Amino acid sequence: MTLMKVTLREDIDPDSDFYYHQQFKIYHESYLIWDRETWEAILTACSVYRIEIDGRYGGDVLLEDRGGGIKYIVDCSILAEQQGKGVGKAVLEQIKTMAGKLTAVTRQETLHFFLKYGFVLKRTIKNYYHPGVDGYYITSEIRPDGDRRVGNKGQSMAQQKILTLRERIAKTLEKESLSLREISKLFGIKEREALDHLNHIAKSVHPKRLTAEPASCKRCGFSFKKRTRLNTPGRCPVCKSEHVSPPRFKIDAS
Repeated sequence: MTLMKVTLREDIDPDSDFYYHQQFKIYHESYLIWDRETWEAILTACSVYRIEIDGRYGGDVLLEDRGGGIKYIVDCSILAEQQGKGVGKAVLEQIKTMAGKLTAVTRQETLHFFLKYGFVLKRTIKNYYHPGVDGYYITSEIRPDGDRRVGNKGQSMAQQKILTLRERIAKTLEKESLSLREISKLFGIKEREALDHLNHIAKSVHPKRLTAEPASCKRCGFSFKKRTRLNTPGRCPVCKSEHVSPPRFKIDAS
């Protein structure tokens, strides 16, 4: 048997038209098909991951951050020809590393799969998908290691990990420019945590300096050159569009 390499690769700039057409290769029931407008809204609100099998597209995972370390699985779809090969198990194991708790609503056809790999059925939602087609609300909590040991210098293990993480972020930014979202996904932290790390890095990298490629409006091209805050602006002051490209950060020698 040939071993397959199954990976999740985040799609930073997802193409709604691509995902719209792929769903027809996975689902056959009309009530499971989303229209283009729905896809555009969901791709904007969720983190999008391509399931790649030996480097080729094999499905997608859509995760919505619910806060508090909780992620909701909006969609976990695998192409029909790749089902029954262990791909779902491999994908689920990777998803579990991204959150402290996972939640989802699934169908009867896939409920057993999730229960087999650690999810718990919380309740049944009548007619969730379609009249006569129920949804099943499931959850899975990933247990923390609970390590509270103290290091040699009196710092907790958690404090030492924070310092190490900040150093790793800084080292990465010396090599490439990244947005807040890319930093959060690369290091498995929330965007507000990534922002906190960036603020500390900006004050501590002397004689090097943290530089930023300013955010810009995707509609009219306005550049937020004078903005001093590191997070992404909510909307463009010129055309009022909320489609704004985030700033990208890099550490340069002074």
